Amino acid sequence: TVADAVVDAIAPLLPTLNRPITALEPSAGIGRFLASADRPSFRDTTWHVIERSPLSARMLAAIRPDLDVFEGSFERWVADHEHLAGQIDLVLANPPYGPRGGSITDDPVRSYREKQAWAYFLRRCLDLLAPGGLGVFLVPAGFLTGTSARIRNLRDKVLLRHHLVSAFRLPSDLFPGANLVT
Repeated sequence: TVADAVVDAIAPLLPTLNRPITALEPSAGIGRFLASADRPSFRDTTWHVIERSPLSARMLAAIRPDLDVFEGSFERWVADHEHLAGQIDLVLANPPYGPRGGSITDDPVRSYREKQAWAYFLRRCLDLLAPGGLGVFLVPAGFLTGTSARIRNLRDKVLLRHHLVSAFRLPSDLFPGANLVT
């Protein structure tokens, strides 16, 4: 699966992170990334897991009772966990796509009022990282190649604050019905 391939790719980088690892999965769904990361190299990892959908959050909590699953918006979690800023060692995320909803104002910092959900998740998660932390995201390919003013501005906001280690283009038919190069 994609989740397994992503976890395989980052496993060699884990020794460079602080121990124990404090990790964040801000849009966990039913826990595909978390299931893939359920291996010895992640043994010393404390996960902060967020899922907006009540049904998916309940399913994940039932599948993984060892995790503390926050049911609600990532924006609300950020507002409630400001003390973790700069303390997250690893972010592993397949953020939601599409426009942000009413929770856009739940994050108290106005400069994060991105219109697209994936852009907010990308910026906000990266800015929660500890120095030397690692952020891994599945985002539209246009983030690196787009030429619109909006995308260039977003790219500048991210790349002027964070170092891009690598990028991989995934097949466009990987997510059926999405019609999105990732």
